[in-house]
Amino acid sequence: GNGKGEVLFGDNVGNLTIIDDDKPQKFFRVRDYQSSIKSFVYNPISESYFISNGAIYELDSNHLISKFSIESASPNKMQILDLNENTILSGFTNGISFIGKNESNFRILDFKKNIYPEITLLAKDSTYYLGSIQGLYRLKNDSVFNLGNSNAFFCERVVDLAQDSSGRVFIATRGRGLMILEDNSQSIIAEGNGLLSNDLTVL
Repeated sequence: GNGKGEVLFGDNVGNLTIIDDDKPQKFFRVRDYQSSIKSFVYNPISESYFISNGAIYELDSNHLISKFSIESASPNKMQILDLNENTILSGFTNGISFIGKNESNFRILDFKKNIYPEITLLAKDSTYYLGSIQGLYRLKNDSVFNLGNSNAFFCERVVDLAQDSSGRVFIATRGRGLMILEDNSQSIIAEGNGLLSNDLTVL
């Protein structure tokens, strides 16, 4: 949704539908690259959506505009880092991409390895955490580090990430429960000390 009563739906054959007042109002068809709509984010400043399906599109009230294509990459879940600059972070098979207002602001970090980031989080001190099917990675100064190398917990699939106002990072996993990172310490909440199941899906 966009806060104005509109809801956007995407399906696995490339159709976009905008619903307003419970009735379909507008339809768009995304044909390039992979047809399945993977994710979209809404920027309230530009009043437009950014959509990924193997390429990146911008959708305003009446037009669907092709913005960027990422060869051999399939952008996954996106998040807006800077509303004014339309800076969007998107994970793909081997790394992440930063997408700005125009082509010159487009930057891609290819880690040359199959990381498959599914969820990303910009934490304090310009540190990024990448949650993937292969565990948790930390990105700082364009260098990526596999946290699973130092703690087997981080090898578990990460399904969601969150950060609170004090800077603590919460990591939800499929199989090992919830880990909390705070400065240089970490703690785990799992079955037996607070959770009914270690198989989490969302924070």
